[in-house]
Amino acid sequence: MSDVVEPDRARAIADDGPVRECLFLVNKGVPFDVAFSLDATMRLAWCVVLGELDGGSFDWTRLEWDKRDA
Repeated sequence: MSDVVEPDRARAIADDGPVRECLFLVNKGVPFDVAFSLDATMRLAWCVVLGELDGGSFDWTRLEWDKRDA
C-alpha cells in the first residue's frame, strides 16, 4: 500500500453514496461487515429508519430527506 495521498481518488471515495451510507450505519453502531454486506434496498431502508429515529423526515416520493428548519 502506498503512503502517497491521491486527492482525486480520496474525494471520489468520500463522495460515493453507498460508502457514505455504509459509514453512516457504522457510525450508528451497525457492525462494519454487516453494513458493507447489505444490498442497496436494505441499506437505504436502514439509513431511513435510523435517520428518522434521529428526528429526520424522509420523503419516499422524492427519495430525499426533507429540509429541517434552521
